[in-house]
Amino acid sequence: MTDYLVSDYDVSERRACRVIGIARSTHRSRPHQATRTALTDEMYQLSYRYPRFGYRKIHTLLVSAGWQVSRETVRLIRKREGWQVQKKQKKKRLLGQSTTSLQKALYPNHVWSYDFVHDQTADGRTLKHLTVVDEFTHEGLMINEVRPHGSINMMTPRAFAALHRQPVKRVA
Repeated sequence: MTDYLVSDYDVSERRACRVIGIARSTHRSRPHQATRTALTDEMYQLSYRYPRFGYRKIHTLLVSAGWQVSRETVRLIRKREGWQVQKKQKKKRLLGQSTTSLQKALYPNHVWSYDFVHDQTADGRTLKHLTVVDEFTHEGLMINEVRPHGSINMMTPRAFAALHRQPVKRVA
């Protein structure tokens, strides 16, 4: 626009820039588009090859390859392009993995699971209960209190099943 005013209306560059409302340095600076495109392509290749490298390490690689570019320029190009360092993914570990294969319940009383449930009373005493659940019916079969001194006040699952006249299937 400034070039148009200077050439067609025969005004000075200073006046043309004042009319448009831009600084003369802005008018004079010409972007080095070809250099920027080549630099961006090189940065893209490096970022693709090294996805965990940030702008500082990419800048070091560019300088060692012969590019004359500032670290801030590398940072701004990465920001403009939306490139980010990929986070290292942690290995997912299965919690509570058993050494035996897990059994799926096929009928009632086929597979039971047990767990200890902890709670606290209003006066601060701890409560611990052993719960037994049938995996097929999701029925709570037994809840027994565990004594504070460590002994368990409970029946064995076989005694519990005999009391309720339910056969316990043997799992091989």
